[in-house]
Amino acid sequence: MGSMVDIQQLQQQLRLSRQDLEVAQTQEANWRRCYETEAEQRRRDALLAQQTIAQLEAKLAQGQTTTELESLDQDTLAAIQQQVDAISDVEALRTQLQAALVEGEQLRRSLRTEQANHARTRQSLTTALGEAIDTLTQAQPPSGYRRPPQEV
Repeated sequence: MGSMVDIQQLQQQLRLSRQDLEVAQTQEANWRRCYETEAEQRRRDALLAQQTIAQLEAKLAQGQTTTELESLDQDTLAAIQQQVDAISDVEALRTQLQAALVEGEQLRRSLRTEQANHARTRQSLTTALGEAIDTLTQAQPPSGYRRPPQEV
């Protein structure tokens, strides 16, 4: 008679473990969706930034800045015009161009750093998620553990 009770308890624990596994799998799927959404957004942001940099480099190489100037507010336009008017010779122009190119390079480096940080974050999150799933699937309830009945 005692063995029948033990079998029923083990069956109940097995059912509860399966329910816990289903909950863990659902949570894992939710985390994975969140991660994928975030990763996709970061990929889109990085791609847009790269495209913007490429467009600006191309326009700089072609000397096409008038359309950008037209889209700026009057105060900004006045400040830019003041800077352009302050350039009195070729050497000053070279200095300004060099400063603009350095800033562009700094922006590219910042983008690459952000991309590397994103890759490390993605790897860390994936590792943590895998470890959490492994822990949940390998966890056994302590002997004598009884989960309260769930209401349906």
